[in-house]
Amino acid sequence: MVTIKDKEQCCGCAGCSQSCPVGAIRMESDAEGFLYPVANPDICIECGLCHSVCPMSITEHGDKLLVAIHAYKNPVDEVRLRSSSGGLFSKLATAIFNRGGVVCGAVYDTPLIVKHIVIDSVEQLPLLCGSKYLQSEIGDSYVQVRNILESGREVLFSGTPCQVAVLRRFLGKDYANLLLVDIICHGVPSPEVWRACLSESLQKSGVDMEYRASGVNFRDKRNGWKHYGVSLTVKHFNGTLKEIYEPASRNTFMKGFLNDLYLRPSCYSCMFKAGESDSDITLGDFWGVEKVNPLFDDDKGVSLVIINSHKGKEAFTANTEDCIDVSLDDVAKYNPSYFQSAVRPKERDEFFKEFLGARGTTISLIERLVKQRSSGFKNRIITVLRRVGLYDTVKRFSNKLKQL
Repeated sequence: MVTIKDKEQCCGCAGCSQSCPVGAIRMESDAEGFLYPVANPDICIECGLCHSVCPMSITEHGDKLLVAIHAYKNPVDEVRLRSSSGGLFSKLATAIFNRGGVVCGAVYDTPLIVKHIVIDSVEQLPLLCGSKYLQSEIGDSYVQVRNILESGREVLFSGTPCQVAVLRRFLGKDYANLLLVDIICHGVPSPEVWRACLSESLQKSGVDMEYRASGVNFRDKRNGWKHYGVSLTVKHFNGTLKEIYEPASRNTFMKGFLNDLYLRPSCYSCMFKAGESDSDITLGDFWGVEKVNPLFDDDKGVSLVIINSHKGKEAFTANTEDCIDVSLDDVAKYNPSYFQSAVRPKERDEFFKEFLGARGTTISLIERLVKQRSSGFKNRIITVLRRVGLYDTVKRFSNKLKQL
């Protein structure tokens, strides 16, 4: 029977709940807003499937196949501008649809909730595009994917590295008609904090109670890819729409997220960095492309594409018209999240103590702790080490010194 004793050892992937043959496990939110499995001992038959599927139980990883690394941009500007980075996901998904397949990925159910769904048409594809800086609710997506694969149709599954890792274990075998795509993940923030920030942001913007949030875009590119913003669409009860826009550098929720204040506990020690999820393709923003290849950058978005398998290479082969080869060193310099977990800040405990105690507004709390965190000398050193890709090396060396 699954029992969570250490929350750092649960990524909330829901593999255990979907694998349970008697439905003894359900996912429930804790006080911070993160989902964890809760087992009913009266129903549990002690079959052990929940433990066998859990990706956090992996103790050893085999050698990973790194086939190629590219920078990519979709030749259709409209597609690229609605995407977080370079628009390769849309190209891969369209190819799957053209062969009669389906795509499973994350969509906004509401501006407050992200969930995984299965779609089978290009018309639905915009729902899956763009970054959703919330952990998606998987529902029964793993079961749906398995049933579709068994029917013979192709499936592209996209998700965070931990979601991809658990799907591999849930399926129990490799399917030739499955393409797994994960993202370079910074970590997933608390949905409860997002709810509080959204409510306070609406009040701050002077939106009255006759409006309700109807859409959010965390990566609005109206001012360029590198200077993206957060836009929120609110809908009046009579149907009229209003938009609220704020540069990401001034958006309080994004500040706290990027400063790691309220990530899921397991995200501070992620087991699935650097290709350990067993995905076929890893996608992310190619930050630093203007330094690696200035001529390739037009500030509309460039994807970092890491090909992890021959299946991934085959899927990417038809998408090389706007592509250049890059090195792993280029990734290390400008995309440390591919290799390294977020560093748990000491301010996290302080944040949730005050947040759950409802002391003041969430926005003012985040602003104060972000300022406090950024002013610390130690944090500035850590930031520099992470930027140059030396944080893990220094940390290991420090730990060895402590053991002497």
